[in-house]
Amino acid sequence: MASLPLKLQRARYQLLRQRPYLARILLRLQPIETDKVPTAAVDKYYRLYWHPQRVDEWSEEEWVGVLYHEALHLLYSHHSRGDQSIPHTLRNIAADLAINCQLRRENFTLPEGAVFPENYQLPKDQTFEQYLAALQKSNGNNKGKNNDSKGKNKGNGGQQSGPAAGDCGSAADGHHRDYELPAPATAADGVSKEEGELIRRSIAREIQRAAASQPGSVPGSLREWAEAELAPRRIPWQRLLAAHIRRAVAIRRGYGDYSLRTPSRRAMARGIISPSQAAPQPEIACILDTSGSMGRDAIARALG
Repeated sequence: MASLPLKLQRARYQLLRQRPYLARILLRLQPIETDKVPTAAVDKYYRLYWHPQRVDEWSEEEWVGVLYHEALHLLYSHHSRGDQSIPHTLRNIAADLAINCQLRRENFTLPEGAVFPENYQLPKDQTFEQYLAALQKSNGNNKGKNNDSKGKNKGNGGQQSGPAAGDCGSAADGHHRDYELPAPATAADGVSKEEGELIRRSIAREIQRAAASQPGSVPGSLREWAEAELAPRRIPWQRLLAAHIRRAVAIRRGYGDYSLRTPSRRAMARGIISPSQAAPQPEIACILDTSGSMGRDAIARALG
């Protein structure tokens, strides 16, 4: 395993000063230098790949933007979002468009070739899912248009191989690349799905603490993500209702349980108070909400 080049170490330090709550991702990335990756990328196991030539080609300021870009792929779990049947190139571009809009709002610099919504005649500042739907609708036939100030796209539906340009590794779309190492066998070889979830939730709490202690210091996109990440998981009411019904039916099928609510008559005749078997009878009441919060479709489903 390679060590992080000095320029990348300085870029990481600069990014940590600006976004200290991302430390658990940035310091967990495993550095891997390889000439098989076109530019730089990160896989879903928190392993950072870079081509040795790009170290000198890109400025330290551009590397700050690249590290931030790759870290956000992991933070936002782009590899597991959206329709997995959609071609991975479109998924990667959609993720890059959403992230690059955020980086541009925050005044970060990216290398030449980074993709932006105007390259695909799409509106700015949309979500990954919105960009993915738009790209899928165009079926990848939009060649994009060159944007000299923000980078140029070349062929392949406007895709150019590179960081922030539609080729960011499996962390962006879930698709394994040839240059990526196999899934880690131990914790030392990479980050598991479970550990990644713990890292993201920890970062979400760090973001909320930073936003509370220093109002205005955390970008809105990160605050919104942290709030959504830590929000209580909503369980569909159908699942809850089915669970309660199964529990009630299970009690009835068991037929008997001992209860002092109905003492044994035989034992009472001998002057002994002992429980007898009782069969709980489930009573189920269905209450239909007819308030304004219930639409026609919801009421129709409730009525069966």
